[in-house]
Amino acid sequence: MRWCRLPACVDGETLANAVGLTDWYRRDNALAELEDPLNAAISQISDAATASAIRTLFSAVQRLTTPAENEAPGRLTPMNLSVDGISFTVPEAETHMEPGDWLGLVITLPGGYPLMTCVEVIWVGHANEHLHIGGRFHHVHDRAAKKLARHMLLSSTH
Repeated sequence: MRWCRLPACVDGETLANAVGLTDWYRRDNALAELEDPLNAAISQISDAATASAIRTLFSAVQRLTTPAENEAPGRLTPMNLSVDGISFTVPEAETHMEPGDWLGLVITLPGGYPLMTCVEVIWVGHANEHLHIGGRFHHVHDRAAKKLARHMLLSSTH
C-alpha cells in the first residue's frame, strides 16, 4: 500500500497524479474503452484459434498497464483491507491525521493491478507512538472494485 494526503475527495485523474500513476491511469482508461467492443468483435470470429490468439494478445497488452514498482513512489504500509475500506498503522511522529481528512491510496492487488482510490479517514487512534487509521473508500473504479471483491473472496477463510 502507498498513500499520500489529499486536500479533499478528488477525481480519478487528480488522484492518479497525486499517487504517481498518471501514465498508468491514461493507459488503463484507453484499454477499458476498447475492451467491450473488442470482446464483441471476438465473439463474431468463427475460427476458435484466431479468437483465442486475439484474446491472448489483448491480455498481454493489459499487463503492460501494470505499473512498475519504481513508477509509483510512496510509502509502503501494512494494512487490513475490506471491500469498502481499510485500516493501517503509521508512526505517530510521521504524520497527523483526524477524522474527515482525505488520503490518496494505491494498493497493489495480486496480479499487479493497482487499486487506486480516495479514502475518507473515519477514525484515528493513538497507541505506542503509532496512529491507527481507519477509512472508507471513495471513487473505486468498476474494474478495480471487481478485482478487490475477487481478492477478498479468494482470501476469505469462510
